[in-house]
Amino acid sequence: MLEPQPLGKFVFFLDYDAEGDRRYTNSPGLLPMLGHLRSTGVDVRFVSSEQALFGELEEGCDWVGISSMERMLPRSVPAARRVRTAYPKTVLLLGGGSLESVACSLAADLFDIVMPGECELTLPAVISALAGDPSGEHRAAGIPAEAVKVGDAFPGGALDQDAIARVLNAGFPRSIAGDVVRIPASGLYLRDSERGAVWHRPAPTASAPWSPAPLSDELDALCVVPWDIVEAEQWSVFEFYTQRGCSWGRCRFCSVADRNIRALSPRKVNEVVRAAAARGLRTVSFADDLFIQRTAWNTELLALLEDPVIPGLEFRAQTIANRSVWPHLEQMARVGFRELAFGIETFSPRRTELWLKSFRGETYIAQAKETVVRTAQAGILPEIYLILADPTSTLAEIAWELAECVELLGKVFAETGVLPRASFTLALLPVAGVPVTDRYPYRIRTIPLAHSKIDLPDEFRMPAPVGSFLAEADLVTGDLPYRRENLEAFFGYFDCLEKAASDHESDAPAVEHELRRARTTLTTLCAELDLLAGSLAERMLSGEAKAGADIWSDYRRFGGYIKGVQTLARSLTELSASSRE
Repeated sequence: MLEPQPLGKFVFFLDYDAEGDRRYTNSPGLLPMLGHLRSTGVDVRFVSSEQALFGELEEGCDWVGISSMERMLPRSVPAARRVRTAYPKTVLLLGGGSLESVACSLAADLFDIVMPGECELTLPAVISALAGDPSGEHRAAGIPAEAVKVGDAFPGGALDQDAIARVLNAGFPRSIAGDVVRIPASGLYLRDSERGAVWHRPAPTASAPWSPAPLSDELDALCVVPWDIVEAEQWSVFEFYTQRGCSWGRCRFCSVADRNIRALSPRKVNEVVRAAAARGLRTVSFADDLFIQRTAWNTELLALLEDPVIPGLEFRAQTIANRSVWPHLEQMARVGFRELAFGIETFSPRRTELWLKSFRGETYIAQAKETVVRTAQAGILPEIYLILADPTSTLAEIAWELAECVELLGKVFAETGVLPRASFTLALLPVAGVPVTDRYPYRIRTIPLAHSKIDLPDEFRMPAPVGSFLAEADLVTGDLPYRRENLEAFFGYFDCLEKAASDHESDAPAVEHELRRARTTLTTLCAELDLLAGSLAERMLSGEAKAGADIWSDYRRFGGYIKGVQTLARSLTELSASSRE
């Protein structure tokens, strides 16, 4: 029997570069989406570099899909321009989060189709329509999605009128009340160069089951992991997106506002995790916006992961820092959780309420600190994400926050022997369309398209003393390894704050007072860490302490104290060299 021919070749380009030579591993949610697209009969190729992308294009390609987000567009757009110039007839698709505000402009000038948001169901329908497969056409559904013109398109798109008509009629099947109906592939922006229009199919305003986004009971079937891609890319970390939405969903600086939580079943999550371990992956990173938000779901999942525990597999996740985490910590430690990240963002009750991290700032901060302590007590490394400054900050408040952070680190280390990792973003960044960006002025970044341009928020305009401090701190700490989480960066922050306060005569006495407190605590803490690193290194080199499976317990003690980690790493290198002699 002859094998069915694929509908066509779809090259998916993911180029998420991090700082320097570091690269993000893989983007959560995208791999299962590609696996599901393959299951519909599409030849899906995954590439993670522009060189590999053009290699696939030279061999022949029907469609190129680029994954991006607002802050990745400065990388994604130039790559798309080069594809468009070299291969003008190749259909270009763009998808990703936080793109809605610029989706029409991107479709008008560069991309043929822009698909913001969740696309597991709409992407196969669109590709099927582009391939001319009539099974992908939308014929009847409870809620129609008529296309409306939302902009003028420049010449040069790759779609002809027949392809445009098919895409505008694309849909996917869904069972509703026992009947199978076709849901329109809505939410997308479509370039029609011949008629000079950008067509948009708005997503239905009605709630599920008419939404184009997957429903909870559809997620398990859509989670088809293409393990061959994981193995080809040689990833050791598997980023796994198991829950969608954020049960808080009110933060004024965040683009995640969906409080309708949908999740893979615990059974499916357990199945995928064990498959990852069987393929040699060493870490599973739960990339959900909040890992702990529905107690029953977490309880069931952790029980499955504990029966039995997977030897050698470690977990990490990010979640909210409040009492909802506490009942799960001991079990999380037993199944192999080694890191737990908390987006605390600030230790200031004022800023907490300003950003709407909580309605009650004092309670939020108290619970956050207690959560960090309890996490370390469970033997899990807490990572604290913090934003040092925003447009309302003063130098004195920044100095106070740094002192509060250092005192928390010292307290946790003294009580548990675990040093939390404090990861600082120097300044709050604006995101198009969120409340805080509408409220405060910001600088823009202009990105050229093929014929026009788009403007994206870049940086908030800070008060002069704060802006001066941030610029100097960025310069002073720029060469530190892992500078966002490097404890050594604190000393640079202290010096730059002192200088900014002196130069601008801004809150100088208050800044000096808080910095004395912070320096005293941090100097004492670093001295203790130096002694510990030296002692552990001597014990390993003498053979008294074994460097093996338990080494994590040593590394975890140092959190963001990179100097201590480097000391241990040198000792391990020496041990390894001596064992080979």
